Amino acid sequence: MQRGVNSFWMNEPLRFGVNHRHTVIAEGGDNNLRYSASLSYGQNQGVMKESDRNLTNGNVRLIYRNNRLSVSNSLSIDLVNATRESIPFSDFSRANPYFRKYNALGGIDKVLDSIVFGGLTSPLQKEIYYNPVYDLQNKNVNRAESQGFTNNRNWSGAYLTSCVHEHAPVSCALLPRKKCSGLLLTLNLPA
Repeated sequence: MQRGVNSFWMNEPLRFGVNHRHTVIAEGGDNNLRYSASLSYGQNQGVMKESDRNLTNGNVRLIYRNNRLSVSNSLSIDLVNATRESIPFSDFSRANPYFRKYNALGGIDKVLDSIVFGGLTSPLQKEIYYNPVYDLQNKNVNRAESQGFTNNRNWSGAYLTSCVHEHAPVSCALLPRKKCSGLLLTLNLPA
């Protein structure tokens, strides 16, 4: 305080992040068969310096329909590359505002200050205060990659028209026809 120092540490690791996403879609087909394919890319900058997330996604969807049957399949693949900040924001928010960020020559010191305390009735202890700006300028990297795969199938159809059978609630489509009148069967099958 006597030196007139009032460092605002919390602005050091922050930035204005810009995000964007681009998608290309192609689709087509006829009354019985429809298809679509898409590819997208997104880049998200985090508000912390050195924090980014890039997402690439591909999707293919097929749909077949006739009078009583509908079958669809959707395949999606995701690739994510993420970079996280190497030093947590809390290191900046807890930094003492009375410590200087930079030394008299404009350089960055690793240690801001160290204090020795204790003595007569307790052992001597040393408290060291490290400069988070020093750690930030070291360009350490914290990267992660992940891949995702999703395949969804859906099958639905009107097979019979209502079913009375001794094995109910077993699907009427799998049983011999008895007195039937109106059934819609839908199955979602895992990949």
